Amino acid sequence: MMIRNVVLPILFSSSSNPIKSLFKKLNAWIVSGIEKNSEENICILYIGEESTKHYITELLFGKIFTETFYQQKSKSELISLYHKKRNNIDILFINAHGDLFKTSHHKKYFSTPKWINSITTLPLDESKKSVKSDIRKIINNKLKYRITRNIEELAIFYSEMLIPYMQHRHGDKSIPLDFETIHNRIDKKECVLLLVESGRETISGVLIIQEKNKTPLLWRNGLKHGDTKLWKLGAIFATYYFSSEYLYRLGYKHMNLGNTRSFLNDGVLNYKKKWPLTIKSATKSHLLIIPNNVTEGIGSFLTNNTFIFNKNKKELGLAIFHAPDKEQTISSFKGIAETKHFMLKDKVLISK
Repeated sequence: MMIRNVVLPILFSSSSNPIKSLFKKLNAWIVSGIEKNSEENICILYIGEESTKHYITELLFGKIFTETFYQQKSKSELISLYHKKRNNIDILFINAHGDLFKTSHHKKYFSTPKWINSITTLPLDESKKSVKSDIRKIINNKLKYRITRNIEELAIFYSEMLIPYMQHRHGDKSIPLDFETIHNRIDKKECVLLLVESGRETISGVLIIQEKNKTPLLWRNGLKHGDTKLWKLGAIFATYYFSSEYLYRLGYKHMNLGNTRSFLNDGVLNYKKKWPLTIKSATKSHLLIIPNNVTEGIGSFLTNNTFIFNKNKKELGLAIFHAPDKEQTISSFKGIAETKHFMLKDKVLISK
Protein backbone atom coordinates (compact mmCIF):
# COMPACT_ATOMS: atom_id res chain seq x y z
CA MET A 1 0.00 0.00 0.00
CA MET A 2 1.44 3.35 -1.06
CA ILE A 3 -0.05 6.72 -0.12
CA ARG A 4 1.05 9.92 -1.84
CA ASN A 5 -0.72 13.19 -2.67
CA VAL A 6 -4.29 11.97 -2.27
CA VAL A 7 -6.92 14.42 -3.51
CA LEU A 8 -10.39 15.06 -2.11
CA PRO A 9 -12.29 14.49 -5.38
CA ILE A 10 -11.46 10.76 -5.16
CA LEU A 11 -14.09 10.64 -2.43
CA PHE A 12 -16.73 12.34 -4.56
CA SER A 13 -16.12 11.54 -8.20
CA SER A 14 -17.22 7.91 -8.62
CA SER A 15 -20.95 7.24 -8.82
CA SER A 16 -20.24 3.81 -7.36
CA ASN A 17 -18.55 5.29 -4.31
CA PRO A 18 -20.92 5.26 -1.32
CA ILE A 19 -18.99 8.07 0.37
CA LYS A 20 -20.34 10.45 -2.25
CA SER A 21 -23.90 10.15 -1.00
CA LEU A 22 -22.87 10.63 2.63
CA PHE A 23 -21.99 14.29 2.20
CA LYS A 24 -24.73 16.83 2.51
CA LYS A 25 -23.84 20.19 4.05
CA LEU A 26 -21.08 19.87 6.58
CA ASN A 27 -18.89 22.08 8.69
CA ALA A 28 -15.19 22.25 7.88
CA TRP A 29 -12.09 23.66 9.51
CA ILE A 30 -8.62 24.39 8.21
CA VAL A 31 -6.32 24.13 11.21
CA SER A 32 -2.62 25.01 11.37
CA GLY A 33 -0.10 24.59 14.15
CA ILE A 34 3.05 22.88 15.36
CA GLU A 35 2.80 19.10 15.63
CA LYS A 36 3.51 18.50 19.30
CA ASN A 37 6.06 15.67 18.96
CA SER A 38 8.15 16.85 15.98
CA GLU A 39 7.61 20.61 16.46
CA GLU A 40 7.04 20.81 12.70
CA ASN A 41 4.35 23.05 11.19
CA ILE A 42 1.42 21.17 9.65
CA CYS A 43 -1.96 22.09 8.23
CA ILE A 44 -5.09 19.92 8.22
CA LEU A 45 -8.51 20.03 6.62
CA TYR A 46 -11.14 18.57 8.93
CA ILE A 47 -14.73 17.94 7.75
CA GLY A 48 -17.41 16.82 10.19
CA GLU A 49 -18.66 17.28 13.72
CA GLU A 50 -16.99 19.64 16.16
CA SER A 51 -16.40 17.24 19.08
CA THR A 52 -14.22 14.94 16.95
CA LYS A 53 -12.41 17.98 15.55
CA HIS A 54 -11.45 18.93 19.11
CA TYR A 55 -10.17 15.40 19.69
CA ILE A 56 -8.02 15.37 16.53
CA THR A 57 -6.56 18.82 17.05
CA GLU A 58 -5.55 17.89 20.59
CA LEU A 59 -3.78 14.77 19.29
CA LEU A 60 -1.95 16.86 16.72
CA PHE A 61 -1.26 20.19 18.37
CA GLY A 62 -2.23 20.10 22.01
CA LYS A 63 -3.94 23.38 22.85
CA ILE A 64 -2.13 25.86 20.59
CA PHE A 65 -3.20 26.24 16.94
CA THR A 66 -5.05 28.57 14.60
CA GLU A 67 -8.16 27.65 12.67
CA THR A 68 -10.57 28.95 10.06
CA PHE A 69 -14.18 27.76 10.25
CA TYR A 70 -16.33 27.07 7.17
CA GLN A 71 -19.96 26.59 8.13
CA GLN A 72 -22.42 24.25 6.35
CA LYS A 73 -20.61 23.75 3.07
CA SER A 74 -21.96 21.66 0.19
CA LYS A 75 -20.03 18.92 -1.63
CA SER A 76 -18.99 21.28 -4.44
CA GLU A 77 -17.97 23.97 -1.95
CA LEU A 78 -15.81 21.48 -0.05
CA ILE A 79 -14.08 20.36 -3.25
CA SER A 80 -13.51 24.00 -4.21
CA LEU A 81 -12.10 24.74 -0.74
CA TYR A 82 -9.76 21.78 -1.02
CA HIS A 83 -8.49 22.81 -4.46
CA LYS A 84 -7.79 26.34 -3.24
CA LYS A 85 -5.86 25.13 -0.21
CA ARG A 86 -4.49 21.77 -1.39
CA ASN A 87 -0.85 22.83 -1.62
CA ASN A 88 -0.89 23.74 2.06
CA ILE A 89 -2.98 20.82 3.37
CA ASP A 90 -0.88 17.98 4.77
CA ILE A 91 -3.63 15.64 5.96
CA LEU A 92 -7.44 15.40 5.80
CA PHE A 93 -9.85 14.02 8.39
CA ILE A 94 -13.42 13.40 7.26
CA ASN A 95 -16.40 12.11 9.26
CA ALA A 96 -18.43 9.60 7.26
CA HIS A 97 -21.47 7.48 8.05
CA GLY A 98 -22.63 4.18 6.65
CA ASP A 99 -21.00 1.23 4.91
CA LEU A 100 -17.82 2.26 3.10
CA PHE A 101 -17.03 -1.18 1.76
CA LYS A 102 -19.87 -2.45 -0.44
CA THR A 103 -18.75 -0.76 -3.66
CA SER A 104 -15.74 1.33 -2.68
CA HIS A 105 -12.33 -0.04 -3.62
CA HIS A 106 -10.22 3.05 -2.99
CA LYS A 107 -6.99 2.31 -1.11
CA LYS A 108 -5.75 5.83 -0.63
CA TYR A 109 -7.21 6.47 2.79
CA PHE A 110 -7.65 4.80 6.16
CA SER A 111 -11.16 4.32 7.51
CA THR A 112 -11.11 4.22 11.30
CA PRO A 113 -14.17 3.52 13.46
CA LYS A 114 -15.31 6.70 15.12
CA TRP A 115 -15.93 4.57 18.20
CA ILE A 116 -14.80 1.12 19.21
CA ASN A 117 -16.04 -0.84 22.18
CA SER A 118 -14.24 -3.40 24.27
CA ILE A 119 -15.50 -6.55 25.97
CA THR A 120 -13.89 -8.34 28.91
CA THR A 121 -14.59 -11.66 30.61
CA LEU A 122 -16.33 -12.02 33.98
CA PRO A 123 -15.31 -12.33 36.73
CA LEU A 124 -12.74 -9.60 36.17
CA ASP A 125 -9.09 -10.55 35.93
CA GLU A 126 -7.50 -9.23 39.15
CA SER A 127 -3.93 -10.30 38.39
CA LYS A 128 -2.51 -6.90 37.36
CA LYS A 129 -0.76 -4.84 40.00
CA SER A 130 -2.83 -1.74 39.20
CA VAL A 131 -6.09 -3.68 39.63
CA LYS A 132 -4.96 -5.07 42.99
CA SER A 133 -4.07 -1.55 44.11
CA ASP A 134 -7.50 -0.23 43.10
CA ILE A 135 -9.27 -3.08 44.89
CA ARG A 136 -7.38 -2.17 48.07
CA LYS A 137 -8.76 1.37 47.73
CA ILE A 138 -12.31 -0.02 47.61
CA ILE A 139 -11.66 -2.10 50.74
CA ASN A 140 -9.78 0.60 52.67
CA ASN A 141 -12.39 3.26 51.89
CA LYS A 142 -15.25 0.83 52.63
CA LEU A 143 -16.96 1.53 49.31
CA LYS A 144 -20.20 -0.29 48.52
CA TYR A 145 -22.85 -0.17 45.81
CA ARG A 146 -26.55 -0.39 45.20
CA ILE A 147 -28.77 -0.68 42.11
CA THR A 148 -31.67 1.67 41.46
CA ARG A 149 -34.15 2.80 38.81
CA ASN A 150 -35.49 5.65 40.95
CA ILE A 151 -36.08 8.68 38.70
CA GLU A 152 -35.17 11.23 41.38
CA GLU A 153 -31.85 9.51 41.99
CA LEU A 154 -31.33 9.29 38.22
CA ALA A 155 -31.86 13.05 37.92
CA ILE A 156 -29.32 13.72 40.69
CA PHE A 157 -26.81 11.36 39.06
CA TYR A 158 -27.31 13.11 35.71
CA SER A 159 -26.89 16.69 36.98
CA GLU A 160 -24.35 16.19 39.78
CA MET A 161 -22.21 13.32 38.46
CA LEU A 162 -22.55 12.48 34.77
CA ILE A 163 -22.50 16.01 33.30
CA PRO A 164 -19.75 17.41 35.60
CA TYR A 165 -17.59 14.33 35.01
CA MET A 166 -18.00 14.54 31.22
CA GLN A 167 -17.09 18.22 31.26
CA HIS A 168 -14.10 17.71 33.54
CA ARG A 169 -12.78 14.60 31.79
CA HIS A 170 -13.48 15.40 28.14
CA GLY A 171 -14.29 19.12 27.96
CA ASP A 172 -15.26 20.22 24.45
CA LYS A 173 -14.56 16.68 23.17
CA SER A 174 -17.48 15.25 25.16
CA ILE A 175 -20.55 13.84 23.39
CA PRO A 176 -23.82 15.15 24.88
CA LEU A 177 -26.37 12.72 26.31
CA ASP A 178 -29.79 14.12 27.17
CA PHE A 179 -31.72 13.10 30.27
CA GLU A 180 -34.78 11.98 28.31
CA THR A 181 -32.76 9.34 26.45
CA ILE A 182 -31.59 7.85 29.75
CA HIS A 183 -35.06 8.12 31.28
CA ASN A 184 -36.60 6.22 28.36
CA ARG A 185 -34.08 3.40 28.77
CA ILE A 186 -34.80 3.19 32.50
CA ASP A 187 -38.55 3.33 31.89
CA LYS A 188 -38.34 0.41 29.44
CA LYS A 189 -36.32 -1.54 32.03
CA GLU A 190 -33.40 -1.73 29.61
CA CYS A 191 -31.08 0.10 31.99
CA VAL A 192 -30.20 0.34 35.68
CA LEU A 193 -28.15 2.84 37.65
CA LEU A 194 -25.39 1.52 39.87
CA LEU A 195 -24.42 4.00 42.59
CA VAL A 196 -21.19 3.81 44.61
CA GLU A 197 -21.34 4.95 48.23
CA SER A 198 -18.74 5.95 50.77
CA GLY A 199 -20.48 5.90 54.12
CA ARG A 200 -23.70 7.83 53.59
CA GLU A 201 -22.37 9.78 50.62
CA THR A 202 -22.96 8.74 47.01
CA ILE A 203 -19.71 9.49 45.19
CA SER A 204 -20.02 7.95 41.72
CA GLY A 205 -22.24 5.86 39.48
CA VAL A 206 -22.62 4.14 36.15
CA LEU A 207 -25.52 3.41 33.81
CA ILE A 208 -25.68 -0.26 32.79
CA ILE A 209 -27.67 -1.23 29.70
CA GLN A 210 -29.08 -4.77 29.87
CA GLU A 211 -30.83 -5.82 26.66
CA LYS A 212 -32.05 -9.30 25.87
CA ASN A 213 -29.45 -11.53 24.14
CA LYS A 214 -26.79 -8.78 24.30
CA THR A 215 -23.67 -8.34 26.40
CA PRO A 216 -24.39 -5.83 29.20
CA LEU A 217 -22.94 -2.40 28.42
CA LEU A 218 -21.42 0.13 30.81
CA TRP A 219 -23.00 3.16 29.18
CA ARG A 220 -21.83 6.28 31.03
CA ASN A 221 -19.91 6.88 34.26
CA GLY A 222 -20.35 9.79 36.61
CA LEU A 223 -18.24 11.25 39.43
CA LYS A 224 -19.75 13.59 42.02
CA HIS A 225 -19.07 17.19 40.93
CA GLY A 226 -16.32 15.79 38.67
CA ASP A 227 -14.07 15.87 41.75
CA THR A 228 -10.73 14.16 41.01
CA LYS A 229 -10.12 13.64 44.74
CA LEU A 230 -12.88 11.03 44.61
CA TRP A 231 -11.10 9.33 41.69
CA LYS A 232 -8.15 8.81 44.04
CA LEU A 233 -10.48 7.05 46.50
CA GLY A 234 -11.29 4.51 43.80
CA ALA A 235 -14.70 5.96 42.90
CA ILE A 236 -14.47 5.40 39.13
CA PHE A 237 -12.69 2.05 39.38
CA ALA A 238 -15.50 0.97 41.72
CA THR A 239 -18.10 1.57 38.97
CA TYR A 240 -16.34 -1.04 36.81
CA TYR A 241 -15.57 -3.44 39.64
CA PHE A 242 -19.01 -3.39 41.26
CA SER A 243 -20.69 -3.62 37.83
CA SER A 244 -18.72 -6.80 37.18
CA GLU A 245 -19.81 -8.24 40.54
CA TYR A 246 -23.46 -7.35 39.94
CA LEU A 247 -23.53 -8.76 36.41
CA TYR A 248 -21.59 -11.91 37.28
CA ARG A 249 -24.12 -12.67 40.03
CA LEU A 250 -26.84 -12.38 37.39
CA GLY A 251 -25.07 -15.06 35.36
CA TYR A 252 -23.33 -12.96 32.70
CA LYS A 253 -19.94 -14.17 31.41
CA HIS A 254 -18.88 -10.97 29.64
CA MET A 255 -19.19 -7.21 30.13
CA ASN A 256 -18.97 -4.47 27.49
CA LEU A 257 -16.79 -1.67 28.88
CA GLY A 258 -18.26 0.90 26.51
CA ASN A 259 -17.04 3.18 23.73
CA THR A 260 -13.59 4.68 23.26
CA ARG A 261 -11.81 6.36 20.37
CA SER A 262 -9.88 4.13 17.99
CA PHE A 263 -6.43 5.59 18.79
CA LEU A 264 -4.36 3.35 21.05
CA ASN A 265 -3.04 6.25 23.11
CA ASP A 266 -6.60 7.26 24.03
CA GLY A 267 -6.74 7.79 27.80
CA VAL A 268 -10.03 5.98 28.30
CA LEU A 269 -8.92 2.97 26.23
CA ASN A 270 -5.65 2.81 28.16
CA TYR A 271 -7.54 2.83 31.44
CA LYS A 272 -9.68 -0.11 30.30
CA LYS A 273 -6.55 -2.06 29.37
CA LYS A 274 -6.34 -2.97 33.05
CA TRP A 275 -8.29 -6.01 31.91
CA PRO A 276 -7.88 -8.35 28.91
CA LEU A 277 -9.91 -6.78 26.11
CA THR A 278 -11.55 -7.94 22.91
CA ILE A 279 -12.07 -4.99 20.57
CA LYS A 280 -15.31 -4.64 18.63
CA SER A 281 -16.41 -2.06 16.06
CA ALA A 282 -19.03 0.06 17.78
CA THR A 283 -20.85 2.05 15.13
CA LYS A 284 -21.14 2.59 11.38
CA SER A 285 -19.65 6.05 11.84
CA HIS A 286 -16.11 6.39 10.54
CA LEU A 287 -13.27 8.87 10.47
CA LEU A 288 -11.35 8.88 7.19
CA ILE A 289 -7.65 9.70 7.56
CA ILE A 290 -6.12 10.87 4.28
CA PRO A 291 -2.41 11.78 4.22
CA ASN A 292 -1.90 14.39 1.50
CA ASN A 293 1.69 15.50 2.03
CA VAL A 294 3.66 13.02 4.11
CA THR A 295 5.92 15.58 5.76
CA GLU A 296 8.09 15.00 8.82
CA GLY A 297 5.27 16.41 10.96
CA ILE A 298 2.67 14.03 9.49
CA GLY A 299 5.09 11.13 9.86
CA SER A 300 5.55 12.06 13.51
CA PHE A 301 1.80 12.25 14.10
CA LEU A 302 1.20 8.83 12.54
CA THR A 303 4.17 7.24 14.32
CA ASN A 304 2.95 8.50 17.70
CA ASN A 305 -0.73 7.74 17.16
CA THR A 306 -1.26 4.08 16.26
CA PHE A 307 -4.92 3.48 15.40
CA ILE A 308 -7.44 0.75 14.68
CA PHE A 309 -8.88 0.77 11.16
CA ASN A 310 -11.63 -0.99 9.22
CA LYS A 311 -9.93 -3.82 7.32
CA ASN A 312 -13.24 -4.59 5.62
CA LYS A 313 -16.93 -4.54 6.47
CA LYS A 314 -16.59 -6.99 9.35
CA GLU A 315 -12.95 -7.02 10.43
CA LEU A 316 -10.65 -4.55 12.19
CA GLY A 317 -6.96 -3.98 11.65
CA LEU A 318 -4.20 -2.16 13.49
CA ALA A 319 -2.03 0.39 11.63
CA ILE A 320 1.48 0.87 13.03
CA PHE A 321 3.73 3.53 11.50
CA HIS A 322 7.52 3.48 11.78
CA ALA A 323 10.02 6.28 11.40
CA PRO A 324 12.91 5.46 9.01
CA ASP A 325 15.36 4.89 11.86
CA LYS A 326 12.99 3.44 14.44
CA GLU A 327 10.94 0.26 14.66
CA GLN A 328 8.20 -0.05 17.23
CA THR A 329 6.33 -3.03 18.57
CA ILE A 330 2.82 -2.70 19.94
CA SER A 331 0.99 -5.57 21.58
CA SER A 332 -2.29 -6.19 19.81
CA PHE A 333 -5.76 -6.89 21.19
CA LYS A 334 -8.11 -9.76 20.66
CA GLY A 335 -10.56 -8.90 17.90
CA ILE A 336 -7.87 -7.43 15.59
CA ALA A 337 -7.70 -9.47 12.37
CA GLU A 338 -4.53 -7.93 10.94
CA THR A 339 -1.65 -5.70 11.95
CA LYS A 340 -0.24 -3.61 9.09
CA HIS A 341 3.13 -1.87 9.30
CA PHE A 342 4.02 1.27 7.33
CA MET A 343 7.39 2.92 6.81
CA LEU A 344 7.91 6.58 5.92
CA LYS A 345 10.37 6.83 3.03
CA ASP A 346 10.94 9.82 0.77
CA LYS A 347 7.63 11.39 1.82
CA VAL A 348 5.71 8.22 0.94
CA LEU A 349 4.02 5.73 3.25
CA ILE A 350 4.97 2.22 2.15
CA SER A 351 3.29 -0.89 3.47
CA LYS A 352 5.91 -3.29 4.82
